[in-house]
Amino acid sequence: MAVAEERRKRRSTNVVLALTYWLEATVKRFGVEGLTLADADGFLIATNLSPGHAQEVASVAPLLFQPDEVDGRRPVDSVPLPISIVALPCYSGSLLLCALGEAGRREDALAEAATGVRRIIRELVGDAAWGVL
Repeated sequence: MAVAEERRKRRSTNVVLALTYWLEATVKRFGVEGLTLADADGFLIATNLSPGHAQEVASVAPLLFQPDEVDGRRPVDSVPLPISIVALPCYSGSLLLCALGEAGRREDALAEAATGVRRIIRELVGDAAWGVL
């Protein structure tokens, strides 16, 4: 009987480190410039980017993702920036997952990254602590 080989090269029981490893692996797999996970207030949670660049992305993500009060459009949908953002619902509001890079690759990377972020949070934090992810 063959022994199954572990596909993940790096693992951690620390949720932030596990998320960072996941984002790094997703960036490599999809060829995007970077992935950043922030909370709804713009605080950085995990990233593969350099600290300064990551802080900038995390801090502007809520501003770019927030719908305009007048027309309901989100700035991220109308500005010519190489960034895409998705919201992941959690108990305290939303986590914002941001992808930087080529448009087609960003969307695919976000879909894959979101699946892993949910899995890691469920495994390491638990469903009860994070609500419906």
